[in-house]
Amino acid sequence: MNSMSLMLIAMILAMFVMTSFSMKKQKKNMEDVRAWRENLKEGDEVATHSGLLGKVVSIDIPHEEVIIDSQGSLSKWRLAAITEPPVRPLYADEQDSKEEQDNNGEQYSEKTKQNAEQENARSDSDSKTAKESEEKNSEDL
Repeated sequence: MNSMSLMLIAMILAMFVMTSFSMKKQKKNMEDVRAWRENLKEGDEVATHSGLLGKVVSIDIPHEEVIIDSQGSLSKWRLAAITEPPVRPLYADEQDSKEEQDNNGEQYSEKTKQNAEQENARSDSDSKTAKESEEKNSEDL
């Protein structure tokens, strides 16, 4: 009975320690996000939790509002909905030069180009086949 109560106390203590560490980490992350939002300035690129990407036009910290310009469209958001924009890998940006890409990015780009060419060739042959079958059907009528 005594060893069982010691084991129960050890398990409760372990859960308490794990919970306190996770709460400390979460609190630090929340503090970092709050500091980032308070240091926003006009022209910073941001994203919203719903996925809108744009640049900050104006900030009203006391009312917790931000106006974002997304491709010429202005929209007002709560400060809590603003987050850092996602980081785009080099191979996803078509405008990056090949000098900026590492070997993996170049290999990926080449494979992507080859796949796109094959897909275009397939779709061209599919459209030709569809046109031929339409022509046959119209001739049969």
